[in-house]
Amino acid sequence: EPAPESPLEYFNQFAFCNGSFMGCKNYWQFRTNNFHELAPHEWVPIPQKLQRLKEEIRNSAFFMTRKQAGLKDQKVYEVRALEMPKDVRRIYEQVKKEFLATIEGQVFSTKWVPVQYTWLHQLSSGCLGGKVIWDGKIKALQDLLVGELRSEQVVVWFKYNAPLYYSRQALQKLGIQTRAIVGDEPRDAREASIDAFRAGRVRVLLCQIKCGKTAIDLSNSSTAIYFSNSYSLEERLQSEDRILNADKKEPLLFIDLISQDSVEEDILEILRDKKVSASFFRSRLLNSIRKEILL
Repeated sequence: EPAPESPLEYFNQFAFCNGSFMGCKNYWQFRTNNFHELAPHEWVPIPQKLQRLKEEIRNSAFFMTRKQAGLKDQKVYEVRALEMPKDVRRIYEQVKKEFLATIEGQVFSTKWVPVQYTWLHQLSSGCLGGKVIWDGKIKALQDLLVGELRSEQVVVWFKYNAPLYYSRQALQKLGIQTRAIVGDEPRDAREASIDAFRAGRVRVLLCQIKCGKTAIDLSNSSTAIYFSNSYSLEERLQSEDRILNADKKEPLLFIDLISQDSVEEDILEILRDKKVSASFFRSRLLNSIRKEILL
């Protein structure tokens, strides 16, 4: 996936290697010469320039499939769907219909649809305003780690930090060794956590998906749990590959914890369609947002 979000990403890769790409020495010149803005912040190749772009890439790089690189896509996907408790469902519906939420006397309100959607997503994960208000997913995670995955090293991915911190506390109370990869930790602390996990001194690594999606090898594990998903197809693909290794014989297991009848179902459906382009991915996600909010 060399340019999963947009062909614009090719410029920095080839300019890093060669100093320029398609006669351009900076990104802005490359974009102006070869792309037009289809929608706000959505740039697509000018049709007349698309063939040249393909030829330049073909002449400047070689291509290998994942199979040719020895990466066997033996992946097993499972979904564990949970039902929101009635009080959380009531808050969820209030956010969807009224653009506000009332939690323990505190009122959250917005007029912006993206903020509203983020709140719906957070509630599906059991949190809002940096607090966990429902521990259903945390209990499901505990059950997996002391039950069917009790002998496994596991990577757990989170979009939001509040459930990550609460999950770590809950797992430590059960005597499960954990480390966390989050944005507010210094780099040497992250590297120490990764080293401890790879050495087997830590059984569960809890990762904020933006912090751990690239450049780390967690392939001593063959199991990943998605406590909550990012909106980005690229982040999902990259995070899945953290546990991939060409020498592995066993399949990789990916478990998604989702809330029933929530925006998480829409996000997961789109993420599973690996063939969509980045722009089509965004448009489908936007349509699902509108559908969820307008129902």
